Amino acid sequence: MPSDKKTKKDEQTSRKAEEDTRNELEALREELARKNEALQAAMAQLNAAETKTQQEQRPKAQRSSRSNRKLVRWDTDIDIQLMLAIHCACNEKGTKIPWKKVAEELGPEFTEGAIVQHLGELRNEREELNKPVPTMPKRGAAIPTRVQEEHVKKKPTPSSPPSASKRKSRDPSTGRDSGDGFYALDKKRQQTPSRG
Repeated sequence: MPSDKKTKKDEQTSRKAEEDTRNELEALREELARKNEALQAAMAQLNAAETKTQQEQRPKAQRSSRSNRKLVRWDTDIDIQLMLAIHCACNEKGTKIPWKKVAEELGPEFTEGAIVQHLGELRNEREELNKPVPTMPKRGAAIPTRVQEEHVKKKPTPSSPPSASKRKSRDPSTGRDSGDGFYALDKKRQQTPSRG
C-alpha cells in the first residue's frame, strides 16, 4: 500500500504540476495576445504617420484660380496707395465720404479738413517721388450726388420776383426785419463815424 500512496501522491503532484503549467501557458498566451494587439496598434499609427508624411511631401496641385494670381505683400506704401485710390474712386462716383465720422473714429484731435489735407499731402509726396498715384477728377467734374441734383431742381424760376430769393435779416437796433430784404453792412458802416 505504500506504493499506492506514493502513486496517488505522485499523480496528485503531477496533476498539480500540469495544472500549473496550463495556467502558466494560458497566462503567457493572454500576455502574448495583448502584446500582439499593442504591436498592431503601433504599426497602424506608424503607417498613418508615414502616409501623412508622404502626402505632405507630394506637391499639391494648384487650383486654377490660384495658378494665375500673384500674392500681394502689403506694406505702408501700398496702404497709402489704397487710401488714395478709395478717395479717388469715391470722388469719381460722386460719393461723399463721411469725413466727420472718420475723424471721430480716429480720435478727438482729428478734423475733417485735416484728413483731406493730409491725403492731399500724401498725394503730392508720392508724385514728387514718381510713385503711382490714382488720378483725381478735376473739381466740379464729379458725377452729381442726389443732394446736388435736388439743389439743381430747386433753383428759383425766372418768373418769381427777385426780392423773394433774398434773405431777410433783423436790424440790431430795432429787432425788426429790414425793409430791403437783407442787412447791408455797408449801410451800417456809412452811419457810424470812422475813427481816424
